[in-house]
Amino acid sequence: MAFLTFVINDNRWYDEDGLDRQIAGRKNHCLIEEQEGRQVRHRITRESFQYGTIRVYEVEEVD
Repeated sequence: MAFLTFVINDNRWYDEDGLDRQIAGRKNHCLIEEQEGRQVRHRITRESFQYGTIRVYEVEEVD
């Protein structure tokens, strides 16, 4: 399991290490990320919490 954080005001996604992630959209309980010309899906296993303008999601990578 991993965590991805969405900052609403900046419209940006970050991983646990604070690195910027390129999430292109959301479909069928998955976040779609662009990585080196391919799409990687991250299944949302739990929306952990929302604190003000920050949402944290627990995800797992799906092939």
